[in-house]
This record gives sequence, C-alpha cells and structure tokens, in this order.
Amino acid sequence: MKIKGLSQIIAVQIKNLLSLSIGMDIGHVTILIPFLTDGTEGIQLTSSQTSWMSSIISISSLIGSLLSGAITEPFGRKRAMMALTIPFFIPWIGFNMAREYWHICVCLFVHGLTNGLVEAPVLAYVAEISEPRLRGMLSGSNTLVVGLGVFIEFFLGSLLPWRTANFVSCAIPILALFLLSILPESPYWLIKHNQNDKARQSLAWLRDWTTIENIEEEFQYLQKILNRKLVGVCNVSLEDDSGGVTQFINCESAPTRSEERRVGKECRSRWSPYH
Repeated sequence: MKIKGLSQIIAVQIKNLLSLSIGMDIGHVTILIPFLTDGTEGIQLTSSQTSWMSSIISISSLIGSLLSGAITEPFGRKRAMMALTIPFFIPWIGFNMAREYWHICVCLFVHGLTNGLVEAPVLAYVAEISEPRLRGMLSGSNTLVVGLGVFIEFFLGSLLPWRTANFVSCAIPILALFLLSILPESPYWLIKHNQNDKARQSLAWLRDWTTIENIEEEFQYLQKILNRKLVGVCNVSLEDDSGGVTQFINCESAPTRSEERRVGKECRSRWSPYH
C-alpha cells in the first residue's frame, strides 16, 4: 500500500536528526553536573560555576536565534542545515578534551549558539516542502523529537561515564550530515533564487518521487505567486482555480496595511508553504 506524502515524511524525519541534537545538547548539561561536582574528573565546580554552566546554552541559544534567519537565508535550507552539523559535532569532541572549567563553557556556548542558528532553516524547510494536509503534523514532530533527545541523553548518562556518552552523542550530527546530503533543497527557496530546473526536480522528489510533468501545475502556481511579490504592489490580481481573475488592489497610491494583509491572506489560502 502506497503512503501518500511518504517522501515528505522521510525528509522531515531526516531533518529531525538536528532537532534530536538540540535535545541532546540540552540534556547533556544535566549529566555533566554530577560528574563535575564530585571532583573525580579533575574539574571541581563551585555552586556559582554550576549555575552559570546551566545557563550558558539558554543564553547562547537566544543569540543564535536572533542571527539565524539573516545568516542562513543566503545559503539555502539544506546547505545551512548541513553546515550546522559541524558545530553540533565539534563540542562533543571538545568535551572529551576538556581539562578546565572554561573548556566546558566554550563547548556549551557553541552548542547553544548552534541550537539557535538551526531554528530558521529547520522550521522553514518543513513549511516549504510539505503539503498543507501534512504540514501541521510534520511541524509538530519537532518539539517531540527535541524532548526525545533530552531523554536519550539522560539515558546515556545513566549508563555511561560522561566522556563516553560524548562519543556516542557525536554520532547523531555525523549521521545527519550524510542523510541530509540526499535530500532536495526547498523548491520555494530555489524558485526565489531563479533555479527553476532544480526547483522542479526538488518538487518532484518531494511529491513521492513523481515525474516533473505531474508537478508542473503546482510549480507554475508557486512560481507565479513568488514572482509577483504581491504585498505592497498596486493593481494586484490572482487567477483562481476556474481560470477567473480576482482583482485585489487597484490603486494610484501605495496600498494600505489592510489591503496588504488581505492580499497576503488570499495568497496563503491558495498555495503557500507557510499556510
């Protein structure tokens, strides 16, 4: 029995390896503290140092989130996610080499910064590759997988010394890098950057590996919406499913905010990766 949308589900689950890494980064702080406060690892933490160590990931994640869209947008969703597997991986090795308190802090800072930076490409990718009927379910899996990552790291910490757990944890970003390489780029991003042939191939892959002919209508519709740059433009019209043309704005001056919102809402209701 063929599962409709299987290619989209697979793509999102591969992307979710990055969300799993986020959860494991967050959970790792909890298993670090018991090992580093008993003095057996050569790094003896004070209560103040423990408090700061617990906060580093949250603080650096805020910085990464603020920069995420601006930094990752020019590279595309896929390439940005692949590139960010590297700073997910490096701190796991850094933890094993750590001999001072500040070594631990640097590794935690890089993990937190990466957690924030990955937000924009991860969320945008899901929105742009999925059909409306699947988008809610696939988007909701992100939070579930982050929680699963926290649980996995707790489980590893209960079985293994923290330095051994680091080696096991670093396998996730390596696996993510290889699997992300087989995924197509977001067709939405490709059309925005005038890579139409690649966008067709990507859309065909994401619609259950169909032919380019079968997705041509959807491609043309998406291309039309993106190329028109509807919001803020006068004399805007949109063709409906029956071939009729609906006039939205016909103005001699700049459109009002209510007109901009009305046009944007209509576009999203027809076909938009963010609806």
